[in-house]
Amino acid sequence: MNDNQLIKDLIKQGESEKLEFKSTLNKGSIGNVLASFLNTKGGRLIIGLEENGEVLGIMNAEKEAQDLRQFLVNSIVPDSPIDVDILEIEGKELIVCKVQEGTKQPYIFEGTIFCRVNNETNKATSAQVSNLISQRQQDELHWERQINLRLDWDDLDKNLIV
Repeated sequence: MNDNQLIKDLIKQGESEKLEFKSTLNKGSIGNVLASFLNTKGGRLIIGLEENGEVLGIMNAEKEAQDLRQFLVNSIVPDSPIDVDILEIEGKELIVCKVQEGTKQPYIFEGTIFCRVNNETNKATSAQVSNLISQRQQDELHWERQINLRLDWDDLDKNLIV
């Protein structure tokens, strides 16, 4: 499937928990949505589309995408992989931002934590923030960091210890 067909299929689906359309390049609003995607299940944000799927396009998309990338790198903490691409449909350029669910939640955009519920981006409640922090702590408990009181020196391979 080519990118053009992918975008058409996404437009047909409409906005959802993992998909949002923005008609204009409002960096604050874009940061809110991407941070919410990072804090939930990931998602795509297509800039240059009306909510009803009408294609508006973005002027100077290459420059705007580059500026947006830099803005997001500086505004969302901790660091997060955000793909920012330009796709053309109906002779107009769109900016498509894609993120996977973050591994270092909670992600903070300009001092605020956002979560995605259905097709809405909202400030996280205290319960949501607590859940994000708790999940991160559980994810960081790797086996090699666990204490094993039954381990004896003779159980270790001394050739592998540096």
